[in-house]
Amino acid sequence: MSLLILTTVLILCLAPLLSRYFFPTRVRPFARLMESLPADHSLCAVDQCVKECGHIWFFWSLTRVEDQLRLTVSLNVPHPDAEEDLAGLDADIRAQIADLQQTTALARSEWREMEGPLAMRLYLEFDWSEISAAMILEFQERTLEIIRSRHADSVVRYFRGSGDYDIYYSEQVGNVIERSLDMVNAFDIRKYSFKSEGMLEYNQKNEIAATAEEFEELYAAAKDDIEVTGLTLQDLRSHFKDLCRDEVILTMPVLYKRGRKDYLEAWYRDKQGNPCNWNIEQSDGSWWVYNFEGNDLGDIYEMDMEEEACDLFVRYVAEGIQNAEPDDEQE
Repeated sequence: MSLLILTTVLILCLAPLLSRYFFPTRVRPFARLMESLPADHSLCAVDQCVKECGHIWFFWSLTRVEDQLRLTVSLNVPHPDAEEDLAGLDADIRAQIADLQQTTALARSEWREMEGPLAMRLYLEFDWSEISAAMILEFQERTLEIIRSRHADSVVRYFRGSGDYDIYYSEQVGNVIERSLDMVNAFDIRKYSFKSEGMLEYNQKNEIAATAEEFEELYAAAKDDIEVTGLTLQDLRSHFKDLCRDEVILTMPVLYKRGRKDYLEAWYRDKQGNPCNWNIEQSDGSWWVYNFEGNDLGDIYEMDMEEEACDLFVRYVAEGIQNAEPDDEQE
């Protein structure tokens, strides 16, 4: 009888824990809130989420600031071409912030703190206990309307930069880099169709504005940059086994990624022995390759094709392992 009672008590104690972590019917509050926000494509990783609306990326996250839970949102607001649109956009954003400040939900706001020639930065913190799905939906929709009414969502910028061994070009539409290419020489030009977070300004050391004609001519002459063709998510385990042997650990976490089958995470260590990772995931109609810098999303790449995503994932993990190898000792 005592064994039966003990077993019953254990089941009752463990049931909530098992339900929380292993059954997909229970959705975490942040994920549930993000599901209420419409987007063309989205990526949610732990307590961070990217919402793509047209050519605009919103970055939402749940974080702790001074022992208070805060919902934060940040985005680069593209510079319109016309001066009157720029002035109008600035006034509209300031008016929106002023309206939000009338509520107890808005805890902090930053606007134009990191102004650049390509975009301006908007960052807001909301008190987690005060926000609602309706509130953040209204914020996102109003922000999009401001950006679109001032003709900033479809503004296109091109820039040219120089690396150690190549010259690269990028096309930024709205606040997203949507196409890019690099050129080793006139006979070796490679193009990329993945999307990534746009920039606020050019790197003053090695980047300058370029023309659409220059970019399109080179893009038309370039070849797709996929080194390993035909890769699928299911192939990656055997591919890494041959490529890296035991230098990388591939995992499919169940605690915070439960219910997502098209997901894989690679772990390895840098030169200092610190753990590093890259992730590949199919989410909301797109393939995403991304990493974490500490507890925050770092580099994020979005693409349409599984083959391109798998190839990019392999290359970044392999590059990370190569960079982690000890430097040759000087004689």
